[in-house]
Amino acid sequence: MHAEPQEIPSSTTWMDAFFHVNTWLNKRLEEDLAKADFPLTSAQFHLARLLHLHGPLTIGEIADMLSCTAPTASGIVDRLEKQNLAFRARLSKDKRIVYVLLSEQGSADLSAFMQRWTKQMEADITTWTNEETHLAWKQALLAIHQKQSAPLSADHD
Repeated sequence: MHAEPQEIPSSTTWMDAFFHVNTWLNKRLEEDLAKADFPLTSAQFHLARLLHLHGPLTIGEIADMLSCTAPTASGIVDRLEKQNLAFRARLSKDKRIVYVLLSEQGSADLSAFMQRWTKQMEADITTWTNEETHLAWKQALLAIHQKQSAPLSADHD
């Protein structure tokens, strides 16, 4: 059974709505990652996505992007390396700089998972039967979009 979305009260601020949607998506992602052909933690998945999107990154850059310490980032990289999904390499003239890259297997596995996960999420969302939940999610996403499109105001609600 998958994590089910919960109704979002109409009085919810856009930030709370975003947090609510993000929490549900992360729970759902963790459930689906556990069942994948290459089970990853959400931190490992997010690192693989960063490498896919940005290319080679240093441990410091990874730590900044994941909002964690360098030793934590290095541990996540270690676990991806053990699964042959990533590797470290020196790519510049300065041999002190070590980059982390997604392996070919890591890239293929990530792409396959993302295609399956996207299709499954689209299928799940279209089968929601609770009209109020569907409407609440729609309103929350619309509120997020409107807030992102609007210039920042002094109150930052």
